[in-house]
Amino acid sequence: MRAVLLLILLLSGCSIAPKAPPVEDLDAAWAEHQRRLSAIQRWQMEGKLALRSEQQSGSAQLWWRQNRQQFDLRLTPPFGVGKLRIRGDEESVVLYPASGSPLRAANAETLLQQAVGWSLPLQSLRYWVLGLPAEATEIQLNDQGRLQSLVYQGWQVSFVAYQTFEDVMVPSELLLRYQTLELRLAIHEWKLNPVNAVSSSRLRPPSD
Repeated sequence: MRAVLLLILLLSGCSIAPKAPPVEDLDAAWAEHQRRLSAIQRWQMEGKLALRSEQQSGSAQLWWRQNRQQFDLRLTPPFGVGKLRIRGDEESVVLYPASGSPLRAANAETLLQQAVGWSLPLQSLRYWVLGLPAEATEIQLNDQGRLQSLVYQGWQVSFVAYQTFEDVMVPSELLLRYQTLELRLAIHEWKLNPVNAVSSSRLRPPSD
């Protein structure tokens, strides 16, 4: 069984990070880690997003492509409301529902609230999924000089696990809490700084 699991991880391009000893200079390790992550301007990833709140619970497959300030995010199927696609940048965002006309707003948080009844700070999450704090007001580092947790405008984010993708240590599981809302994001695939659209079937966007 272990041999099969190891083969799957090797084929997927990621590896489980072994437990590393604490670094001697935490600040220096954190500064170097941020430098490497900040150089990643384009990426694609796949994962699974699980939600739990007082009103609902469920899960969705997540596909996300980020090209500097522009993003394309798809949820399939998001919590019983059909497929959703959100595209935009820092100035405007468009949400394409499974049926009906596209919705437009200045930010994705407003559109998500309209479509699924809860909001998610996507402009910050694009940094959190890489392991960067963005505009967090509080952060805590682990013994290896990487983010362990952060706080931002009522959101509490825990970085549960890391894996190495393409020689870069990035989060593979995040837990996000806001009031009674809990979201768990498990990231299965990464492509960092791709020159063109990724052709791998695992990283191909869901069909519209």
